[in-house]
Amino acid sequence: MRAANWHSLRQLDTATAQPKGSSFRAFKQIESTLREHLDYRVLRPEQPEFSQWRAQLYPGAQRAILLSTETAERIAQLAATRASNRC
Repeated sequence: MRAANWHSLRQLDTATAQPKGSSFRAFKQIESTLREHLDYRVLRPEQPEFSQWRAQLYPGAQRAILLSTETAERIAQLAATRASNRC
């Protein structure tokens, strides 16, 4: 798994200037339409790759949800739409 092709939820929240959890909520909204290992990956602490992502996760994260670039773009748009609807 190449890091350049995957993005953590924290990275996405930061890049889009959204509050913590915005990308996660958007992810959960469309998760049933996504394909694991293609659109997203879930890493657990016992997996060796998890430690490589620790700095890109929110403190205390129990797993890493990594998004493909295409999925990250889709989620960023959804999160931005949700934010503008709240205003």
